[in-house]
This record gives sequence, structure tokens and C-alpha cells, in this order.
Amino acid sequence: METIAGDRGGTVEVQCTFCGKLFHRYKSLTVDKNGNPRKIVKCNDCKRVPPEKRFWAMVDKTSSPNGCWLWTGAIHPEGYGQFPYGFPGQQRAHRISWFLLKGPIPKHLYVLHKPECHNPSCVNPDHLYIGDQFANMQDAKQAGNHYFSKCHGQDVHNALLNEQKVREIRRDYEANDAKTLAEKYGVTVACIRDVAKHRSWKHVK
Repeated sequence: METIAGDRGGTVEVQCTFCGKLFHRYKSLTVDKNGNPRKIVKCNDCKRVPPEKRFWAMVDKTSSPNGCWLWTGAIHPEGYGQFPYGFPGQQRAHRISWFLLKGPIPKHLYVLHKPECHNPSCVNPDHLYIGDQFANMQDAKQAGNHYFSKCHGQDVHNALLNEQKVREIRRDYEANDAKTLAEKYGVTVACIRDVAKHRSWKHVK
């Protein structure tokens, strides 16, 4: 690998991730803040690469013996791939994969990993399915790798209810329909029913 003197540690010859062209770049621009080689290197001709092409360049479809498509880009602390640019409203890599290959994700629904996969870095749409909030919570508990599996109730950072409200809902549920209570507390009808039937907030007596 040829090195040329320069103000930024010299330049090195690198290969464009997208077109395969060899070109020279300052050495400091070929590694991340931890000194590891960057996964994506673009030549001048490929600087305006569409987000779809950038996305798939970070997917490894071959190394997993289980058929997983492994995300090789940035990883969230929970283990999910992240791709924050180019897809408004979508940041998780597995959601973007579903969006690109299966179509739009219905509002208020989730893209979940099938039980036989449960590899959060997998973006293979055949290992994914669409589910609601209850399925999402069950999936998180089974996987044991989600924030909600480590805390519950009002300790959850975005909880809309607290223990007092939960007791009020259970007290008033028989006299009111779930829709009325949902509007009062700003949650979904399904949430009210889960609270009233002790499927959620089980620790509240």
C-alpha cells in the first residue's frame, strides 16, 4: 500500500466500496475515531451514492450459518443496527430492510424478529414479521435484550401511566368502557384492557 507524505499522516491507496476504483485518501479519513478502518469508503465519483446502495453495502448476507443477513454498520447498545440517514422516520436497520423489500410499515406496528432468529443485528426480511405493541413486548421479554425487559411500570422512561393511575383504571374499568378510559389517560384501548386484566403492571396490587 503506497503512502504519500501529507499534513494528515500522509495518504494511502484505498478501494471504493461501491465501484471498486482505487484512489488515494488522507490516512486520517480512512479510519474511525477508534482507529478502526471505515466500513464505507467512497471515491469522488460515488460521493452521492443513493441511501439504498449505502445501506446494502453494510449488509453481510453470507457469513451467518443460520441465513441471517448481518448488519456490519453502527450498532445500538440493544444490538440493533442503525442507519439514521436517508430514510425519514426509520433508523433501525431491520426496519429499513423491511421497508425496502416488503413495503411501508403500517402505523403503530413494529418489525419484529421471529422466535427462531432473535438476532437483533439480522436484517433478513424472511426472519422478520409485523406485530403490534403486545407482540413487541412479548418478543422483548423472550429475547431478554430490550430495555423493557430490565425495568417495568413507571420506571420505563416514556411511561404514560403511573401506579396511582393504574389503580384508578382498575377501579373504574367495570363502570366505564375502555375507550372512555383510554381518552382520559391518553393511552390506547389495548393498554387499558391490559392494565384492567392485569396483563401489564402486574406488580401493582
